[in-house]
Amino acid sequence: LGQWAKTEMKSTLSLNENLKLSDLNETPWVRNAISEEKNMQELSLYLDENHVSNQLENLARKLKQRQQINGGFSWYPGGRDNWYITQYVLESLGKLKVLGLMENNDLMSLLSSSVQYIDERILTYYKKIDKDQYDYADSNILHYYYVRSLFREIPIANHVYPAFNYFKGKLADKWTSYNSYQQALLSIAFHRWNELANSDKIFRSLSERMVQDEELGNYWNDQAGYYWFNSDISKQAAMIELFRLKNSDQSLIDGLKLWLLRNKQVNSWKTSKATASAVYAFMLDSDQWLTLDGEINILLPSNSKRIDFENVEFATGYGRKDYLTGIDSELGLLKVSNNSKQLCWGAAYWQYFEDLDNIQKLEDNPLSISKQVFRLGVDDNGLTLEEIEENNVLTPGDRVRVRIELMVDRPMEFIEMKDMRGSGLEPLDVLSKYKYQDGLGYYQSTKDVATYFYFERVAKGKYVFEYDLFASHSGQFSNGICQIQSYYAPEFGSHSEGVRLKIE
Repeated sequence: LGQWAKTEMKSTLSLNENLKLSDLNETPWVRNAISEEKNMQELSLYLDENHVSNQLENLARKLKQRQQINGGFSWYPGGRDNWYITQYVLESLGKLKVLGLMENNDLMSLLSSSVQYIDERILTYYKKIDKDQYDYADSNILHYYYVRSLFREIPIANHVYPAFNYFKGKLADKWTSYNSYQQALLSIAFHRWNELANSDKIFRSLSERMVQDEELGNYWNDQAGYYWFNSDISKQAAMIELFRLKNSDQSLIDGLKLWLLRNKQVNSWKTSKATASAVYAFMLDSDQWLTLDGEINILLPSNSKRIDFENVEFATGYGRKDYLTGIDSELGLLKVSNNSKQLCWGAAYWQYFEDLDNIQKLEDNPLSISKQVFRLGVDDNGLTLEEIEENNVLTPGDRVRVRIELMVDRPMEFIEMKDMRGSGLEPLDVLSKYKYQDGLGYYQSTKDVATYFYFERVAKGKYVFEYDLFASHSGQFSNGICQIQSYYAPEFGSHSEGVRLKIE
């Protein structure tokens, strides 16, 4: 940890500037990089025992200030007690307890009254509902059942048991109505409450629906949403907790962790809740994933020569080796030997000059892109589109439509797309602006030789973008290629094939 503190902390957005389409200062993400680096630098403060001790005391004091006389917590100072916020606080403290890190007596003293508070809340809710009409336990009840299982040593009062058992029955009857994250929490809770038949039934269903992918890891396809139970990161952490609780094969658990790491490779986790959930999942098996126990070698098979990386970061294990001369086809083959239990990944970049017209479309990448150019016309039926191919000729004044199709195989953040424009074409829309289409928000910027698209977040799926140009003067022009790249992980990038235009 001491060596980690000495490492120069750089945001992933700031790394490998020479491999990216644009300089960071030309993108909308400069503040994101500064914020990430600040957060990384602050991590070193947690190596100072005095700082950690003071922080724990401050946090305990803040929690006490937020706790109401009835044991509930408010969301903000001076606010009223909130059922979900109280359960979230208890969930966080309960996970610390599971990890054996709950040593602060001030925090321990908060627990009992807060647990009693959530017991009283479900009792009040139980008395209020119409038992003849009530057929579904909502998300707060499900979350209560999971959180309460973290504190089984605190007895449930006799007068609360009717409500507890009633909702337990509803949860058992209606478990198929919940999404996979909620089902994971429910299976964990049933297991802890020794309701093993219910727990195992849900676990088997989740196991059968799990997608196993060698590249992405193990995951579940769920409909996106904006509620707490739609968080992909928290869901994956709950799955790791569940599969570990069920003593599943380690390869399945490693596949679940692989998905988390692959997600972090191309995304910035926006909330402390998601990050804390992921850290908790890895801490459950900290001896296997957080400590390097073997050597990783990268060899050139042609001569079995080991590649030695320069200035390897202790904190991240990141290193880089550049070859400026002596480049041949043998460098395109690498042999990786990983003798540790931990996952590692890397990328090889080949940069060279080529005529734009000769560039072929890049296939086999998480980001896939194609580009078409059309001449717009009008007939009796309205607007027509004629695709511009090698033998087609444009006339000055013709209106041209560019269509870009993008395929993304996983959620990604900080994506930049650059569409080159031939010198014989001029854009109709020259104002840079934020746009929104098909559930995707992005910033479109028109510059001298290309149009740029900046996506803060792109969900898995297919997207089509169109914009118009007009032919301005005669000649033969290369219209260039369209390139796309993850600014977080530049190894994830693609480009279309080159297009040539004739204007007469």
